[in-house]
Amino acid sequence: MLPPHPAIQLVATLSRSPYVNEGDGAASPWPALLDTAGMGVARFDAQGQCTEQNTHWQQWIQALAGTPGLACAAPADLRPFTRMRWWLRACRAWQSEGHLTLRLRNPDPSRDPAWVKVLALPEGDVSAPCGSVWLLQDDSHTHDLAQALERSSRERDVLLDNSLVGMAYVMNRTLVWANRALTSLLQHPLESLLGRSPLAGLLAAPGQPDLEAEAWSALRHHDLFRAECRLAPPGHSPRWLEVLARCVHPHQPEAGSIWTFLDVTERRQQQQAMAEALKRQEELNALKSTIVSVTSHQFRTPLATILSSAELVRHYRDQLGVPEQEQLLSQIDQAVERLTRMLDKLLVIGKADARMLECAPHQTALGDWLTTLAQQLAAQLGCGPGRIQVHCEDAPPHHHIDPSLVRWMLEPLVENAVRFSSPDRAIAIRAWSGASNAGSPGLWIEVSDQGIGIEASALAQVLHDSQPGGLTPAPPGSPGLQLGLAIVQRLVNLHHGTFQMDSTPGHGTQARLWLPDCPPPSLAPAQATEVPHEDPGCR
Repeated sequence: MLPPHPAIQLVATLSRSPYVNEGDGAASPWPALLDTAGMGVARFDAQGQCTEQNTHWQQWIQALAGTPGLACAAPADLRPFTRMRWWLRACRAWQSEGHLTLRLRNPDPSRDPAWVKVLALPEGDVSAPCGSVWLLQDDSHTHDLAQALERSSRERDVLLDNSLVGMAYVMNRTLVWANRALTSLLQHPLESLLGRSPLAGLLAAPGQPDLEAEAWSALRHHDLFRAECRLAPPGHSPRWLEVLARCVHPHQPEAGSIWTFLDVTERRQQQQAMAEALKRQEELNALKSTIVSVTSHQFRTPLATILSSAELVRHYRDQLGVPEQEQLLSQIDQAVERLTRMLDKLLVIGKADARMLECAPHQTALGDWLTTLAQQLAAQLGCGPGRIQVHCEDAPPHHHIDPSLVRWMLEPLVENAVRFSSPDRAIAIRAWSGASNAGSPGLWIEVSDQGIGIEASALAQVLHDSQPGGLTPAPPGSPGLQLGLAIVQRLVNLHHGTFQMDSTPGHGTQARLWLPDCPPPSLAPAQATEVPHEDPGCR
């Protein structure tokens, strides 16, 4: 039960005073006492007859003559009120609350007061007819303040609900209010968020740190908590949220804290893209250094051959016969061809590292294509007929590959096999269907020789483009293994395949490629560039 208004208690106390109820015919002190109250006050007996009233009561009753429930009420008589609905409400209020409070509006807005507050208190046991004390108080200012507060509350709610930042108010570590932006960010209805921790929707993902304990500790010691959380709601793409919380009262998070949640997914993606671009640039810079190192060594022998042959032709042309001149010119042609192939390899490596190559697989007649490639490589490397053998009995007749990329993979492997095995030893290219080490279906292609092999300690270094690999040096005038294997490693990755090598010193090397059945394109067509590819007729 709510306590009655203090003014009603005062009037009730005065009404019970012996001085006020004296029957000696002396003038009642009520008018003098109550006219100074600044509000309308009246006292009614059990029959509804007004026994005492002050001047404000009379004035305000007249001002409220058109108000429903008061229009038929004479200033000195409350009995007509018993017929009114709000009088019955007063009786019920006395039974339950012990007093009555009403707010009435003046029917004439031009007259004061615009709003009046009615307070009533029974003077005895309400189970039987009893007297009552009534007050009329100017409530216009309070009503205006309430209207202004309601209006500002609605404006605040509209502003907060239309904010792009998720907001929440937390008390006792549980969420008691949240705007629409937060429910949208967390993909949860408001009802499921209320009464829970503000971080409950962010802790469901595995691997998340214990943000809740960290948050309350930070608020208690620093009045501030800030973190970035990865949000992965079921059925939606992962997002990143920046969470910021501040205490309403210093170092008292349980007394209230305000939380904001901002979607920073785009910013994180931009940061990640910048980090990847920086890493790619660093790799390109390292590649440039490697290329300079490699080319300074690999180009020296062909350039020396060209220079010495040209000097011999220039200075001893008259002493050389036609066959000797043709031989020198042929050496120049071969050296230029080697330089061109090495430049093409460097171009492929650079484009692969810059992600400017595209893997475009299509159905290829595997047996015919490998046979043609073996013939071209045999002619290019000066091998005798039949030295490069092709075995495709266990391979599918057609397979999804990018012929340009696969040619660049196999060419350096065959070239190395030819250089590091004696001319009387055959080079085998085998293809068969089989699963990868991870169990995915695809195609295996192996290039094997019976050459000098590779030391086990140097095998891992061979696959790294910046290491010479500790191998036996290549014959004079021929490029080493470094560029070729660098190309293989990059193009296999571009083809979403795998590359592995096995070797035994003195017994040869086996280099195996595994290519998936249908790899997706690695780059968008707008970024793609064709792999340098010689026409078969040019070989």
